[in-house]
Amino acid sequence: MAPLMFSNTTIIKQVSPDAEFFYTSLRPYVHYIPFSNTVDDLLQVIEWARRNDAAARDIAANAYHFAKTHFSSASLGDYVALTLNAYHRLLRFEPKLTEDLKPWKVEPVGRFKTEIWPNVKNGGRCP
Repeated sequence: MAPLMFSNTTIIKQVSPDAEFFYTSLRPYVHYIPFSNTVDDLLQVIEWARRNDAAARDIAANAYHFAKTHFSSASLGDYVALTLNAYHRLLRFEPKLTEDLKPWKVEPVGRFKTEIWPNVKNGGRCP
């Protein structure tokens, strides 16, 4: 769904138990218009979007803004770093960096933007 959010068009998304890492940050009728997983209401949802053009345009703009804010290289790097830091806090042992992995060691380069990814900092629980 992330690439669709950059299209600046209204997204009509089927309700599904499957989720990408950012879905918990999205809100129905704010970032997308939901329809049931049985597809019974799809025509009604499309008609609602047609009758409510201004609201549909706002939803598209919100999704686009979310994509620009959350899917930049820096924001995705922040998400990965926050997720790994949350995982590190759950460890019950101190990891050791072996010689063969030393070339892969990454040093922090700045402060992470936790306000962009609030679900990660919240108790270390990741979506």
